[in-house]
Amino acid sequence: MILIKDGVVFKALKPGMYRIAPIIDRIFGYYGFDAVITSGNDGKHKDGSLHGKDLAWDLRSHHIPTADVKWKIFNNLKMELGKDYDLLFENQGMANEHFHIEFQPRKEGK
Repeated sequence: MILIKDGVVFKALKPGMYRIAPIIDRIFGYYGFDAVITSGNDGKHKDGSLHGKDLAWDLRSHHIPTADVKWKIFNNLKMELGKDYDLLFENQGMANEHFHIEFQPRKEGK
């Protein structure tokens, strides 16, 4: 199941993002966890962040008890999302640890 943290804002659900929801749900579910979106188009993010364009989500990872399973989920997401998505594992070991996913299609030849 995909849960959404209170206060998360989606101003416009872009096709590049909503099409990944079933992938996220399936991969987290395979390992026995709910996926929790902790940020959409809200909060403070780095300059140039795609959050403000509704092209990035943050997913909670600190509820997953082992680093091994976190990395399995991360690597499965990265493989299944493909080249048009950037995936980062941010703030590892900290309270705000999360997976950052953004839709950033590559132009042909890049």
